[in-house]
Amino acid sequence: MNNTNQYVKKWLSEVSHHEDEMFTLSNITIQANNEVFLPKFSFSTQIIVEHISNNIAGKKVLDMGTGSGILAFIAEQKGAKVLAVDNDMNAIKNAKQNRIKIKSNIEIKHSDLFSEVSGKYDLILANLPILYTDKNQNIVASFIKNVKQHVNKNGKILLSHGSFGDFTSIERLLEDCTLKYETFSKIKHEVEWRLYSISL
Repeated sequence: MNNTNQYVKKWLSEVSHHEDEMFTLSNITIQANNEVFLPKFSFSTQIIVEHISNNIAGKKVLDMGTGSGILAFIAEQKGAKVLAVDNDMNAIKNAKQNRIKIKSNIEIKHSDLFSEVSGKYDLILANLPILYTDKNQNIVASFIKNVKQHVNKNGKILLSHGSFGDFTSIERLLEDCTLKYETFSKIKHEVEWRLYSISL
């Protein structure tokens, strides 16, 4: 636990102070501006990427909490029709800059979770805040409580989280909302990163 706490302290410092930086994931190179989450500081992005199906061409995908837009661009690369949303205007600006840079056609909206989202999706990607704070817990809880009305009957939700968050609360809430789920875990930086593959 001590090593985990050291990692979290280092992670928080780097997340808060990184410079604008280019990065590449799934052969897509974009920039994370200095006020936007940079995926190299966390395995939460990579674990979602590893579980995005290659069979999503023509499917509707929602990227919740898009940040720089990387998950949305990867889904588009696989042929999906993508809506990317974020509550942070810095992230929206960054994602739009990257959309121009790589000549993407994804739709980008400023939205407080589902506030500006209509319709249902075949796949929802959610790389949400992880640190155990009341604010972050409320964000994740609100997402889980409201996601049902935005996913198609045979659709899937991919939600990532880390062990310096709270797995127990997430799993209890998924069960309370009668959502089925499988978990996939990896240990990186002595932190357990967990992917929840969720369905109705």
